[in-house]
Amino acid sequence: MNSNKNPLITAVLTELRLNPTGLSEYQLIKTITFPEEIEKLENIPEMANLCIFKKHFLVMNALYQLQQKLWHEENIYLSISPLNLKIENNIKKIKATTAISADTSLAEYYRDWNNLKETSAEDVEKLLSNFWDLYFNNDKKQDALAVLELPQNATKNEITDKYRQLASQHHPDKGGDCDSFIRIRSAYELLS
Repeated sequence: MNSNKNPLITAVLTELRLNPTGLSEYQLIKTITFPEEIEKLENIPEMANLCIFKKHFLVMNALYQLQQKLWHEENIYLSISPLNLKIENNIKKIKATTAISADTSLAEYYRDWNNLKETSAEDVEKLLSNFWDLYFNNDKKQDALAVLELPQNATKNEITDKYRQLASQHHPDKGGDCDSFIRIRSAYELLS
């Protein structure tokens, strides 16, 4: 795999054509034979996540290359979604053009072979760690919004106004409950 030629393009296209109703990325990964140098990584515990990343990257690279090729050469659109990869034969040109341009930055990332070659096991671990941090922070944000009795799309001004209202209502100096006031203050600080 020293060149920029993706060895999976033919296999991916074959699987797409064999599954006209579509298939998930997971199903596609399970049906394809990957280069031996990637398969070997799977057996090394500290390289398992890198192995998964490389498989994912190769599949996505092949899909985005095929998306362009199929559109330009056969006037058909390849719909790319992790849960449904599907060749769409009956789609109007304007819809396909819009759809292709809608995920341009993602496509550019996966078409850049350097993103495969330069990503280390440490990089993948950082990506996963950042994902989980964001995931858990999102849960905390939802909890904080619930404490302040606010909707998910609350603005900064709405958060501040609601905090002031609840803080004055629950402040211990005004006869409020200390624990409630601490929860309200903590929720406000998290959202700020």
